[in-house]
Amino acid sequence: MSVHGSKFINTPEVHAIDSFVSGQFQALGREHELSFGINGYKVNANDPAYKVWQFSSRPIQDYHGDVGDYINLTPIGRTITDEYQIGGFASAKLQLADPVKLILGSRLSTWERKNTGTEQKQSNIYTPYVGLILDINDQISAYASYTSIFNPSTRKNVTGQFLDPEEGNSAEIGLKAEFFNQRLNTNLAYFETKQDNFAVRDGEKFTTDGEFAYIAVNGAKVKGIELSVAGELSPYWHISAGYTYTDAKDRDGKTLTTATGSSLPRQTLKLFTNYQWDKLTLGAGVNWQSDIFDTRARGVATQFNRQDDYVLLNLMGRYQINPDLSLAINVDNVGNTVYKRTAINTWGELRNFMATLNYKF
Repeated sequence: MSVHGSKFINTPEVHAIDSFVSGQFQALGREHELSFGINGYKVNANDPAYKVWQFSSRPIQDYHGDVGDYINLTPIGRTITDEYQIGGFASAKLQLADPVKLILGSRLSTWERKNTGTEQKQSNIYTPYVGLILDINDQISAYASYTSIFNPSTRKNVTGQFLDPEEGNSAEIGLKAEFFNQRLNTNLAYFETKQDNFAVRDGEKFTTDGEFAYIAVNGAKVKGIELSVAGELSPYWHISAGYTYTDAKDRDGKTLTTATGSSLPRQTLKLFTNYQWDKLTLGAGVNWQSDIFDTRARGVATQFNRQDDYVLLNLMGRYQINPDLSLAINVDNVGNTVYKRTAINTWGELRNFMATLNYKF
């Protein structure tokens, strides 16, 4: 077993702009909506870089929590990053017929990043969006959407250089329904995303400034279904439930790991309900997810880490002391379940309590 540590200082300076105008117009006897504008950002960072320090390896049975003498690190250099993105966008919501609405949008932008001796730049980045909504009747609507993806990566490779921007496309089709005078809302959707330059962990490697290193994978594909229900069973009883099934593969058909180094849970289920008695509200929630795993190269061997499926139970209570003052108590992970949020080494929170006193002025 080996113990390693690292030190990070990040103090970026960020400036952003977002300006738009919108309005309605008449065409072909119907009212439509049009909007356009510009948005963008600029980031400057000049931070010290530190190398990873590692203590001598030892058999795990001889490890008792000590990490040796603290090493007073001095910077080995500086990480200087200058990045900006600026673009113009336009969108239109067109009422083609009483039950049919078409949504069109696009953005044309320029992006540049300079990072300690290297430069990345792309111009005339075109990211379109199209959506279609069909009202089947007063309660049920069908929809479909498509959009392209351009997302500058914040992950670095072993040499400390940022990965190329993530690019691809995403599509979704679904049904939305409202029942009981809009008191209960449901949604069923199928989604699919295809992406290049998808960031995954590069085994146990680190960057020159001590961060986890990543590689860019082309042909990543994530698809699945989502089902959600939310609303009122009575004026005092509220519920929400959501189920997601996800299948994430690389271009070779192997399970895709995320930037955390773990696979996505194939299935997740979330349930929550609360009931109000006069001034008292009580609620309970259940979160379940299927197993996750990762395979990370360690030298010539491969280590397999796994987190089995688990269930978390959460409780809440709130008392309205007067119209302006309320007291809420939340208990998370009531069963004190031991689990890892990633399959590697990020442990989830054990049972914990929080009390909140809220006063409205």
